Amino acid sequence: MANRNFPSDRVFNFQHGCVLISGKFSVAAGAITAGTIHGEGFLATYTGAGDYLITTRDPYRHVVAFGANLGLTTPVADYIVNCGIPGGGAGAVVTMTIDCFDTATTTAADPAAAADEVSFWLLLSNHQQDAVR
Repeated sequence: MANRNFPSDRVFNFQHGCVLISGKFSVAAGAITAGTIHGEGFLATYTGAGDYLITTRDPYRHVVAFGANLGLTTPVADYIVNCGIPGGGAGAVVTMTIDCFDTATTTAADPAAAADEVSFWLLLSNHQQDAVR
């Protein structure tokens, strides 16, 4: 635990009632490694070669911002991660796809090492007055 006195757990921005959901999990050879999902408020599932689906456990009004990263134990210049624009919101659960892509072979590909990690974050609005503009 940090040795500081944080005044609030709130996320400050111009939206009302924002919720930050973030997490990470280890991936290897076509699966999420058991016992490595860290974070609350979401489910993470493997959906195909290099593809992962994040689903929030609760409904939200809309997505404010989002992102994903791939951490490789042995960095490779030809590997990238893309995340699709999240779906849902408007009173439904939010889903986000994360795709790992090997540009050398031009295909979706699973990270190889058991310690490779996918991390993500979703900033979600939960307030009645927030509207998509």
